[in-house]
Amino acid sequence: MVEPTSTKTKHCHRHFIGDQITLARPFNKKPFYNETEVDLSKLSRSHIIAAVKVKEGVCFTVVGQNHKRKDGKIAEPKTHIVYNLHNNTKLYLIISCSDANVASNILIMFQNETQRKVFNHQQSNHYFNWHDSLLFAQQVRYILQLSQLDLQDAVVFLCGIDNEDNLPHLVVISQSIIEPLNHFCLGKDAASVEKRLKKKWKADMPLNGASSLLADSVGGKRKRSVEVWKCPVF
Repeated sequence: MVEPTSTKTKHCHRHFIGDQITLARPFNKKPFYNETEVDLSKLSRSHIIAAVKVKEGVCFTVVGQNHKRKDGKIAEPKTHIVYNLHNNTKLYLIISCSDANVASNILIMFQNETQRKVFNHQQSNHYFNWHDSLLFAQQVRYILQLSQLDLQDAVVFLCGIDNEDNLPHLVVISQSIIEPLNHFCLGKDAASVEKRLKKKWKADMPLNGASSLLADSVGGKRKRSVEVWKCPVF
């Protein structure tokens, strides 16, 4: 694993995809991004909502609400610096939500200014719908194509909230195979998830190792034990 070169991230707490530090309030304002590194431990409210796997590398991103900087000023929502561990290239994948179930903005940015690609869904007047799996997958695939990365083996993980039961869902989009988006929701085991999905979306959804991606419900309290590559957010 390639460690980040910056010293600013050394004191950050380590978290994994699926970890909820505190529930992040959805962003419905202007697109936000910033090149400044953010100490994850200093974010007042943040939630790991996305990860991108590109070949041997895994990129994580964290978003947070407005928080105070060391100088006391209020900082705009930022992302934690994320790394493609394959070649240590900085990659920013920002997913902001206009409400719990609709992602209105996806911004993909690069360290190199000339490679930066920004796509604002608010400007295009269409939004991601968590419940239209195929459309959602197509939209996100299109956005990822703008990144100019080799997405042959790329997988995107995205956490959302279901309006009906308020349970977080782990959404998986596969780039290597063309099939409807897989929906993974919280459950005790893969069988319960499969039953739930068939009832909710009335379709056979391939689980593809869902058991390793599930977070267990224990005693009515959700205990996140999602294991995805065991790569931390730095």
